[in-house]
Formats: sequence, structure tokens, C-alpha cells
Amino acid sequence: MAPATTSTYPPAPGMWRLYRPAVWLFAIVSVVVWSMGEQPVHLDDAWMVLTLVLLGNLADLFAVRVQRGMRVSAAHFAAPFAVVAATATGGLVAAVACLLGRLVLNRRDWNSFDLAVNLCATSVAATVWELSSAASDGAVVLPSVLTVVAFATVRSLVNLGWATEARSRGIPIPAVTVPIGRLMLAAALLFTPAIALFRLDAAGPLSALTLLALPFVATQFLIRQFGRERELNSQLESANLSLTESLVNALDARDPYSAGHSIAVAVYSRDLAAEIGLQPSDVQAAYLAGLLHDIGKIAVPDAILGKPAALTDDEFDEIRLHPEIGEQILLPSAHLRDVLPGVRHHHERIDGKGYPDKLRDADIPLQARIIAVADAYNAMTSDRPYRDAMHPELAQRILVQNQGMQHDPFLVAAFRRVLATRDADYGLASGSEFATTTRLNELMARVDRSALAPREAAAMLQRMGTM
Repeated sequence: MAPATTSTYPPAPGMWRLYRPAVWLFAIVSVVVWSMGEQPVHLDDAWMVLTLVLLGNLADLFAVRVQRGMRVSAAHFAAPFAVVAATATGGLVAAVACLLGRLVLNRRDWNSFDLAVNLCATSVAATVWELSSAASDGAVVLPSVLTVVAFATVRSLVNLGWATEARSRGIPIPAVTVPIGRLMLAAALLFTPAIALFRLDAAGPLSALTLLALPFVATQFLIRQFGRERELNSQLESANLSLTESLVNALDARDPYSAGHSIAVAVYSRDLAAEIGLQPSDVQAAYLAGLLHDIGKIAVPDAILGKPAALTDDEFDEIRLHPEIGEQILLPSAHLRDVLPGVRHHHERIDGKGYPDKLRDADIPLQARIIAVADAYNAMTSDRPYRDAMHPELAQRILVQNQGMQHDPFLVAAFRRVLATRDADYGLASGSEFATTTRLNELMARVDRSALAPREAAAMLQRMGTM
């Protein structure tokens, strides 16, 4: 059976292998075409291009580092500003030169492909400038705005293709680059009229320097503020996640046989989501959903959860309510809305015989299908009141036997790849990534029941999400 919702999986490398060479080819051809038909930069305009290049490199020193090889700054806008202030040739020079400082001072973040992106975007922007300025009867502001928009749009489209190509090779791209890109475009458009004044007035050196510097200083300031806000939000999310893990441990501790189960499922879900190439935000959501998938068991009596014998039909019906109860516990929290599909539907089956809604195939949310595989595997490889833990190899064989009926075959194969690349401890949820789980299991082995109050912990978890 083909995997459902295949659009969420990473694109196959295929034709994407030709993407970068194609962009480089377009960049080189653009430079050749413009160099053949464009007049050299006039001496009176050369100092403007040089100043824009220097300002661009200065802005790049204060760039926001998203990940290795990816820095965000206003440096790139030296190119379209140079097109407006000087010529297309000046813009192409600035497109290359505005990144040279990074090559010298921040080599670990140097990415030569940025040159190709800049040259492609500048070539299109120069074409827009030539056409719009010729049709505007001497007006400057509107052609300047169109030139900057064209530059930013082409850069965004080329980078979108680059991100897809990177995903096809298993390299995740942070989602934060999208809002930062929008912020940069808005700031550049706001200050584009300052550059346009060069075409309207012969400003003095001091005024000219102010007009050139203003877009870079303002745009870079906004980017830095955005970066600081993102860092603070990241710290807050980390603190909330740590608190959630602690509270879930408290809930798991009510049952010595399932202590640490939630964190184990969360880790497996996270790694499975990463293996199939989901975006970092979706990987994080899978982890959190795995962490909270059994939160609804707070309403199930201890006598049923720890019963060493087979459950009666009434007892099983009571346990089957825990996905819906878990959804209702988390529903008031706006911050936990992304995990609700995984919490409610992690006991659905591919063949439609699961619960609570008897969904089938692609109707089951991907997050829930991920958790279902992780949950089943960890349950099989853990001790239970009615049986001993299975060997990991046997648990994998059962997953394979149940694929197409209980589990998504694509996800079963991906999870087996995850297990194959890890050590034996990982397969038993006892490695370094499960330190909390391991320690909790050791402690719970020494007690019959936890003295913790799980209902109070669940209430605290719900309140935390609504803060």
C-alpha cells in the first residue's frame, strides 16, 4: 500500500539534483548578457556602489545566525539598491561583493550558492528597473519599489527551490527563515524611497551617506530584534517542554509498569518524524504529542490500568475513552492545539478497526500514525502486568506483520531504519536519550504505587498551556 499524504514526506532527489547547476547557469548567463549590453559603472556612481557594498558587509557582521551556513541580514539589498542608485552592472558587482566579508570573517557560514541566488535576483531586478523606469516618464519611486520587490521575490522563489532540494537530501530548513524574509522585504520597501532620492537630487556627501545607510541600519535593527524575540520564545518553549515532561513523568509514575512510557514514545515519535523528513516544527509537535498521547488515562482507575488479567468488555470500553479524554484535557490550551490529532487518533488503525472514530488510511492524521508505531513498539518491548517484555527483534516482526492493517507500512519501514542506526539500548528505551525514563523505571521498581497526585498534575498541565 502506498503511503498516504505523501506530500508531507521529503521530495525524492530525482530532478532536484539539477537544481543548483541550473541556478548557477542562469546566474552566469545573466552576468554575460548584462556585461555585453550594459555600460560600465560611471565614476560618479562608483562611490555609491562601493558605499552600499561596505554597508552590506557591515550589516552582515550583525546577521542573525539561523543555522550553520545560514545567516540572515540586510546585506543582500545592496544589490537592488545599487541598481537604482547606479546601473545594472553596479547591482551585479554589489550582488557579489556584499557577501565577501562573510567569506573572510564568517567562513563557517559561507555558502557560495548565495552568490548565484543574488546574481539571478539582481539580473531580474535590473530588467524590471530598465522597463519600469523607461515607462514611468521620469518617476523614480515606483520603479525603485518594483525593483526591490522583484529582487526579493526572485530570491524567495530560488531559496524555496533550494530548501526543497535540501529537504530531498535530508537537510531540514528552519521555518523561521520565512517570517524573517517577510520582515526584510517590508523593511526594504519602507526605506526604498531613500535610495530613489539619488535619482531626483544631487545630495551632498553627508546627506548621501545618510540616505544610503538608513535602509541597512533600520532593516538590520529589525532583524536583530526579531532574532532576540525568537531566542526568548525558544527559551520559554524549552521551559514549558521541560515542565510538561516532568508532569507527564508524574502521571506515568502512578503505574510502575508504564513508568517512562510517554517519554519513550515521544523520543521514538520525534526520531521517526525526522526520518521521514518532516519540518522541524512538525518533528517537535510529534515529540510533544507522543509525550501527551496517554494523558487521558488519568481518568482510568488504577485497578484497570494495573490489572494482571484480561480486561472485561466494560473495562476495555473504559480504557478506550482515554484518547477522547486526553483531547478534552488539552483542548483549552491554544499552545497544544497542534498535538490534538496525535492524542485523539493514536489508536486508529489503517484498516478502520481502531478507535475512537474508526478512521482509515489517509484519514488518520500523519502525527497519529507516527505515534501509533512508536507506542506499539515501546509497549511490546516493556514489561506489563500480564506479560514480560518482548525482544526488540520480535517486536519489529510484529510491526511488519501488522502493517497495512494496524500500521502505515511506510512508517514501519522508516522506524525500522531508525532502530537500525541506533544501539541496543535505544531499542529498549534505556540509552542516554531516555535518562529520565531509565531513572524513573529504577525508582518505580522499588515501590508498589506512587504517592504522586496525577489528577492535580494533569490540572497543572492544562493551566500551564493556557498561560
